[in-house]
Amino acid sequence: MRKSVSVLVILLFVQFPQPNDRARRGYSNKEVSISGVITKCDCSHDQDHGYLEVRVDSNLLQVVSMWRVTMPIPSASVLAKAGMSLEQLEPGTKVRVTGFAHLRRTHDIYARELVVDRVTIRL
Repeated sequence: MRKSVSVLVILLFVQFPQPNDRARRGYSNKEVSISGVITKCDCSHDQDHGYLEVRVDSNLLQVVSMWRVTMPIPSASVLAKAGMSLEQLEPGTKVRVTGFAHLRRTHDIYARELVVDRVTIRL
């Protein structure tokens, strides 16, 4: 009896890590980096997350693939510190995205970092 009470007390005080947003959305811990051109941008400050569609050209395989990039919308202060704005993420802009691959969907990435015009934005 005393042992089970001790275990129960310990479990009450142990803090289990909360799953982060990336894990809840089905993304792995495998980091992926892609470079390409934005073809579509659905980002605004009134949303929690935005979406980019990025065209990635593979010179080696002669293949063009479209990637869906999910990203938390950076705050205005983060963008101002980087000297950027959401309006700069328009179609035709070259971008490098580093993030985490989706577990079930191919060509889907949860962004951790964007590089636009040699400016790095950590998300």
